[in-house]
Amino acid sequence: MAGIGFALERLYRGTSLADRAASFAHASIVAAGPCLLAVLCIWLISATISELEGRSNIATFRALIIYSFALSFVVTAPVALVSARLISDKLHDLSIAEVPAIMLAAFGFAAVLLVGCGGILFGLMLDLEPAVIAAVMANCALIGLIWVACLFASVTRDYTSVTAFFALGLAISVVAVTLGYKLRPELDVMLWGFNLGLGATLFGLLIRIVATFPFAVTSVPLREVARSLARYWPIAAGGLFGAAGAWVDKWVVWLSPYGTQIQYGLLHAPLYDSAMFVSYLVVIPAYAAFIIHLEVQFFRNYRRYYSSILEHATLAQIHARGERLRAETIASLSAITVPQLVVCGLVALSAPAVVSLLDLQFRQVGILRLGLIGAAFQFLFITCSSLTLYFDRRAVFFLLQLVFLALNASLTFLLLPFGPNYLGLGFLAACAISALIAYLALARTLYRLEYLTFIANNPAHRMRRRAA
Repeated sequence: MAGIGFALERLYRGTSLADRAASFAHASIVAAGPCLLAVLCIWLISATISELEGRSNIATFRALIIYSFALSFVVTAPVALVSARLISDKLHDLSIAEVPAIMLAAFGFAAVLLVGCGGILFGLMLDLEPAVIAAVMANCALIGLIWVACLFASVTRDYTSVTAFFALGLAISVVAVTLGYKLRPELDVMLWGFNLGLGATLFGLLIRIVATFPFAVTSVPLREVARSLARYWPIAAGGLFGAAGAWVDKWVVWLSPYGTQIQYGLLHAPLYDSAMFVSYLVVIPAYAAFIIHLEVQFFRNYRRYYSSILEHATLAQIHARGERLRAETIASLSAITVPQLVVCGLVALSAPAVVSLLDLQFRQVGILRLGLIGAAFQFLFITCSSLTLYFDRRAVFFLLQLVFLALNASLTFLLLPFGPNYLGLGFLAACAISALIAYLALARTLYRLEYLTFIANNPAHRMRRRAA
């Protein structure tokens, strides 16, 4: 994200309030574009279709979109993270011409995984009609490819176009679904209408990526990407566990007595799902601030620290830059997390008014309050665990994601007997514990920076240890 972050920081430091608002809007799209597109599209469609039959179709439509969103996010996470590492290596080696080929290879792996997993879920496990299966498979593939495309689009620095293409896709989806329903009120028609908007967004992102990296692709490096998945298996497995951890509490609730079954055997938990999604939306500004401030500032200090080593600076100079990297990283994390916790606390206190405003049920007040605080801690967990990858702490990243997955699944299950008002308690506890562990892991990494640089992560030292 650092490439797009510098341009966003310049916009944020503009003199007008509009510039700052635009910077947060662009950063929000970069951080959670597919999520915002899906949520806003479903909300607008629900507002335009009011009759009883339409409401029934919307419930099934919403459930299928959620299934596609979850499956695509979990399946593509390993490919996206390893591709990010591979791109980082190529940019470091100034091999920019290889970026389009890597993108095509990542698309290929993601598409194969999505089709395979989607075929099992939608074709075998659910009782869907063939027309609906085809539409939802396309939907799942498009969402997954957009996740991967966002990774490559983040280094184009053309944040205005990225935001515009997501807005265009949203508009096309809402219009296409609404008109399609009026012409033929069937589920597959609604899904294909939504797919039109997703296709427009994906096509737009690809245009910007190709314009930024206009290099001919002579061969697709499938073997190189496959070797990278094996070489960086802690990153791939960590990405898989982290993505699954973000959804596992929903899956546990769906399978519990609080879950309900609708058409085609689809399981969901409306009381839990809608409250948790609102909680995630409240925390999006924190992720935007992370992209604008923390990652730009962190990356600058990070580069200065390692540049001083390559430039053969004195130990005192290297130590001073390491101190600055550590101090400003922790200060920036606190500057973002503490206000976000305050905002979530204020929204939690006004939960009854929020529930009334969003046309939710009063029974969801407790779930919303727990989800809001939990989502704030989840932000801290994600940022801290992600930053450990900058220091090649792959095993630490992997273990953190595994801990979060295990805690979120087990605590959500164990706390189900407390009743529907405490459905988010397991999620909150898992996020708080995981955030504390991740913060301590990041702090320990920053305080052992010189040791990690010259000893633990030094390839020459590793070879001597193996030889011994």
